Amino acid sequence: MVNYHDLIIRSNRTDYKIKDRECWGTRRASDAHEIIFILEQTRGWFAHNNFTIKPGFKVLPVDDPDEYIITSISYPEKRPFKTILTTVRV
Repeated sequence: MVNYHDLIIRSNRTDYKIKDRECWGTRRASDAHEIIFILEQTRGWFAHNNFTIKPGFKVLPVDDPDEYIITSISYPEKRPFKTILTTVRV
């Protein structure tokens, strides 16, 4: 059974207001320091919402008090083109 989590993606830009984006996906630990989030939202979904994810943005799980900083973003070569975020815990 796959456990999905409600997530908030928050920009690190402070020079102007960028709205948080609500997403959902799964969480996997790749090692003691890195956590990988596989979002159900695709690159096209983020483009349609005019929100470009970049390293340095925060991932805030709704059910977890910890915050995570995105270190890299990737997309699989074959469908489904789900967004894969590699993060570190703050």
